[in-house]
Amino acid sequence: MAHAQDQQRNNPPMKPDSPNWILMGEPASPAEQAALDAFRELLPEDGLTRAWVNLTFLDLDGRAAEVDVLLLTKRGFFVVELKGWHGTVAGNQQSWHQITPGGQVRHYSNPLKLTISKAKRLKSLLQQVNPNAPVPYLGALVVMHGHGSSIELDGLGRTNVLALDGYQLTGGLPTLGAFLASQPDNPHHIVDRPTATAARKACDMAGFTATPRQRRIGQYVLDDGDPVAVGQDWQDFVVSHPVMDTKRRLRLFDLPPQSSPDERERIEASARRELRLTEPLHHDGVDRPLDYLVTDSGPALLFDDWPGAQPLDQFLASRGDSLDFDTRIALIRQIGEVLRYTHNRHLAHRALAPNRVWVREEDSRGPRIRIRDWYTGQREASTRTKVTALSAGLTDVRGAVDQDDWIYLAREALHGAEELPSIPLDVYGLGALAFLILTGEPPATTLADLQARFTRDDGLDPSSLTPEIPDQYADVVRRATAFAEPERTASVDQFLTELDAAARAVRPAERDPQPVADPLDAQSGSVIADRFDVLERRGRARRGRRCWRSTTTVTTPVRSSSRWRATTPPGNGSRSRPRCWSSSTTRGWCGSSVARSGSTGARRCSSPTPARRRWQPGSPQRAGRPSSSSKATAVTCSRLWPTSTSRGSSTATSSPPTWRSRPTRHPQAAADALRPVVGA
Repeated sequence: MAHAQDQQRNNPPMKPDSPNWILMGEPASPAEQAALDAFRELLPEDGLTRAWVNLTFLDLDGRAAEVDVLLLTKRGFFVVELKGWHGTVAGNQQSWHQITPGGQVRHYSNPLKLTISKAKRLKSLLQQVNPNAPVPYLGALVVMHGHGSSIELDGLGRTNVLALDGYQLTGGLPTLGAFLASQPDNPHHIVDRPTATAARKACDMAGFTATPRQRRIGQYVLDDGDPVAVGQDWQDFVVSHPVMDTKRRLRLFDLPPQSSPDERERIEASARRELRLTEPLHHDGVDRPLDYLVTDSGPALLFDDWPGAQPLDQFLASRGDSLDFDTRIALIRQIGEVLRYTHNRHLAHRALAPNRVWVREEDSRGPRIRIRDWYTGQREASTRTKVTALSAGLTDVRGAVDQDDWIYLAREALHGAEELPSIPLDVYGLGALAFLILTGEPPATTLADLQARFTRDDGLDPSSLTPEIPDQYADVVRRATAFAEPERTASVDQFLTELDAAARAVRPAERDPQPVADPLDAQSGSVIADRFDVLERRGRARRGRRCWRSTTTVTTPVRSSSRWRATTPPGNGSRSRPRCWSSSTTRGWCGSSVARSGSTGARRCSSPTPARRRWQPGSPQRAGRPSSSSKATAVTCSRLWPTSTSRGSSTATSSPPTWRSRPTRHPQAAADALRPVVGA
């Protein structure tokens, strides 16, 4: 080390006009220019060291990648990513978060992962353009240069992360200057002059281009050259429309330069598949494409941007133990309800994994989820449709996803069998994600570990890792992830039913349950507006993003000799299953809105309105069934008692009831009158 430092002192620092400092693209900002100047002054002018700055290369798959600095030194050959983040940077090997000086929290994937990916792709390119010359090991570095920033990464999160000299970063990161003066851990990574000459020749042949200050894909402008998500044959970027000033997520599919017409058609068909499969879906939890674009860079899909969202595994890692058990169960239920919605519309995902479930923290409603990447999906034929080559989906689900996702696939999918039933694959995927959510750990660390679990166990048991998980919940996950498909939970709907049963078994009805702020989030056992106890959730309206997402069955106390459970009024004893009163006209007061179930779908109304078709206590009128064409199920709410009934009366009058916006007595008294009916 002392010898290396002596050599560093004997060589003058590299000057801006040095032929070994190759500035291919102009810095994007004065701060980046200052950081590059400080970086260059640490490099010796020794005849071997060379740096390519702000370059873009096209890998063997036709995928563009931007590199801040490609550095060749005696210490090694590196792809360097510069990060000028200010404030506090904390995290681990998987995910980082930044707390800006203004207090804003931003979440990122560990930038080292993307930098390693760039290094591997560049190494393959250099080996192809110069196959007869050795290319040295190409490593990855992340250099932080936010002036005065505090770095609070854990041990694994600090791997290959350095601080730029002179920027007064706190947190104990090694500096770039000290790293360049040290010896590598692996002596084979040392670069001698013949190897450096071969590497420089390969770089000259690789066709590097300058990184543009503003990169466009079609009419959209990239906010950042680095993708926010990467798949086997696509990259996702956040883009802005130059005129409308709107942000979108754009998925650009790889189009290799030497693609044949058949290969190009296959890639375009793959891009169109997800759009066609999800086109009929309208659900906040389904992240579906908005449009298909044909660009010079290849086919692309346009999605809504969902700022602040993270993949499920990163979200769990960033929250850690601060995520309580009820919130984890709510996340599982959200995923299940989205899958139930798509299954009711004959679409299955088939390749659920943490990076296909994205989560965003919303202040008023807690964590919300969206499921993406439906290109692996399969649409089953209904009585009115037939299966086409596009809707039938991929035959090899395993081959369409990264190897990191294989540990979340069912055993029959891992064995590569074709024409597998799609619903059991989603049930297993839901159970595997539930295992991750409850334990914080994946089902296995490697595929070999998963194969060993296949031979040793019957399914995934979260209580084996976290004994504190109640047995009732562990049994739900274990049945959903049964490795033998015939023994698996039959459907997602059954999974949700068992999840509700587990909740009732673990936590029986409390005397004072907590009310929900938003009726859309009401679960079994919740209280709405201090007046309604929720018994169960029943589904979602078909159309519109502002529709009620679920039917909430409530218990209705009435000041008469009759008391009943929710949506099955007296006189409808032929059906014990809860159902809506009048499918086309029933309206009920819930929270601050009125839910209506009609042929146009359940939608919010601005104020309470009397129903055109009414039912009153003692009437033999039967409840109507929702029409098959509407498929609309709204939150079915019941008034505390009819407004036409006087407060002192013990029976209801014969006049039709109307809906009140407020109870006729104190909410606590209403809740006390309500609770005894729940167990009736």
